[in-house]
Amino acid sequence: MNATLLGFRAKCGSGGLLFRPDQSCLDDRPSRRFPTGRRFRTVRALETALKLGPNRADAHYLLGRFYQKLGRTADFEREIQLSRRQRQQQLQQEESLLKVAEGARRRHTGS
Repeated sequence: MNATLLGFRAKCGSGGLLFRPDQSCLDDRPSRRFPTGRRFRTVRALETALKLGPNRADAHYLLGRFYQKLGRTADFEREIQLSRRQRQQQLQQEESLLKVAEGARRRHTGS
């Protein structure tokens, strides 16, 4: 199932939910519908998405890149740091899960 919401395309399938910007949001040309350009609309959508799910490293990274394009350096640096922190936490969780799985495998096989 595909859906576009607030400039983002969500694709739900067996691999889970993919979260990425619709290519149209990268076009910053003003239009009748979006006189300030699509980047501002996309930034607002990402800010809203992060209020609902603040642990998304990909969303923090993407928001940081948009802030960078808009010249908002302090916001860019903050979001990139948040993205790094979230990715590091995710890696630590994955490593912990691997250790648990390895321990269970050893107990099961007796080695």
